[in-house]
Amino acid sequence: MKIWLMVLSVGMVFGSAGESSAQPMLRVGAAKVDVTPAENALPQSYEGILDRIHSRAIVLDDGTATAALISVDAGAVPDAIWQDVARRLESELGIPSDNVLMTA
Repeated sequence: MKIWLMVLSVGMVFGSAGESSAQPMLRVGAAKVDVTPAENALPQSYEGILDRIHSRAIVLDDGTATAALISVDAGAVPDAIWQDVARRLESELGIPSDNVLMTA
């Protein structure tokens, strides 16, 4: 899923930083990904793609907690997609699902 890959790439930057500091440090990463479905995946009644659909994410880490803010250019985010993204963020990046905000 493209949304999850985008947040994963932002989160991996944090994991590779490797710097330790006595002072608290806020780390922030941002990304934008085109999540437009392929033309052949559209229903037969669609005439094509007029505008691209993007998803944007900001991941924040203050050294004690990490949060992800995700937006999708869509009318709604189905619960199944939210659940899948939140589960993968928690298991692979350690971002608790309570710290994930996904909005359309």
